[in-house]
Amino acid sequence: MSKVNSPLQKAFEEIEFFYTLNAASWWKRESEGNIHARYISPFSVILHKQGEYPKIGEGTWIGHFTVIDGSQGLTIGESCEISSGVHIYTHTTHLRCTLGKDKETAPVHIGNHVFIGPNSIISMGVEIGDQAMIAPVSFVGAFTKIPKYALYAGAPAIWKGDMRRRK
Repeated sequence: MSKVNSPLQKAFEEIEFFYTLNAASWWKRESEGNIHARYISPFSVILHKQGEYPKIGEGTWIGHFTVIDGSQGLTIGESCEISSGVHIYTHTTHLRCTLGKDKETAPVHIGNHVFIGPNSIISMGVEIGDQAMIAPVSFVGAFTKIPKYALYAGAPAIWKGDMRRRK
């Protein structure tokens, strides 16, 4: 049988896919102390390279049907809420697919006490400051820098206000 060397096969060889059944206890045991989440849904997918785990802070909650791509560096702070259906990506393959170029990668950093609303997408290279909020069904484009206390919403996500002024 001949070996096929497709880009997809190469990607599968580089990254391990884990479906997080009994996630909280499994990740705490296997992640070498990098994952301290209070809850990770058993219906979530977390991607990472062999032996390299995303850093997820204590008290963080990750909802159902999320895709957490930690394959290129991901930090999620303490006491965050990652709502159901959220996708966080540290890479993109659109240029590889359309133009035959290399995939692009960049780490994602999410501060402490951040809320990301349901069905939102966080692209590679994004930095979200502490106590910020991403409204439901938002798309945060690559390399967006969201300041502390900011409220961002929409597709593409834009600044909508300051969380300190919310009651």
